Amino acid sequence: RSIAGKWILGEKGIWHTDVRGTGLGPKEWNFRQLFVNGHRATRARYPNARAANPFLYAAGGGLDHVTIDKDEIRAFWGEAVDAQINIVPESRFFNQWNTVVGVSKETGRIDITDCERHHTINKGSWFWIEGVREELDDVDEWFLDPKTGRQFYMPEPGTDPNMLNIVAPRLDRIITLKGDVNSGAHVEHVHFQGLEFQCTEFTLGHIEARVHTDSAIMFENAKSCSVENCSFVNIGGYALWLHLDCQE
Repeated sequence: RSIAGKWILGEKGIWHTDVRGTGLGPKEWNFRQLFVNGHRATRARYPNARAANPFLYAAGGGLDHVTIDKDEIRAFWGEAVDAQINIVPESRFFNQWNTVVGVSKETGRIDITDCERHHTINKGSWFWIEGVREELDDVDEWFLDPKTGRQFYMPEPGTDPNMLNIVAPRLDRIITLKGDVNSGAHVEHVHFQGLEFQCTEFTLGHIEARVHTDSAIMFENAKSCSVENCSFVNIGGYALWLHLDCQE
């Protein structure tokens, strides 16, 4: 869905608009991706994605928290309504997303939700935090306040976002094909040709590959189907997901 409201220039090169102008209230539309002229913009984060080293490093932690040097921590991370931490835990072969639920400036502790707890966070686990209004300080960063429906964006200097094509996702899946696994029924002979799938959202809380995962097209108990000459652009999850008894 296009961000169609009027963008207004504020301080420090940051523009803002109201997504409620689309007819959707903030509760119905809280997105974590934004696409500007066909590319994925950066949700306001720390450290910045363009920094020489775009990561922080844990001094320690556990399944439910991260600790860092208290001089590095910022209290407003814990005050954000929808801030996430993207961290690589102990095993070092995957990352996990968790929502930040509390920050202690005195101890350097960051508390996180229980979704996507794969392994213990330990010393050296690297991460960034995003979804914090106060961290919007770099070109091509954006932030949505889910309480007020106000969206912020910092374009290149001299660029008017009213002249840009700015789109936010509404769906984490576009098409589902699902047969009844209990009766052995399949969805059969459905073919996708020459289609373009664009701009899907991602959801939080996927623990592992055996659960339903975000995808533009989900095949579940599908048989003799195909996807040919299609493109998948700015997809929040996978392009395709084959689940349970998919064959041929």
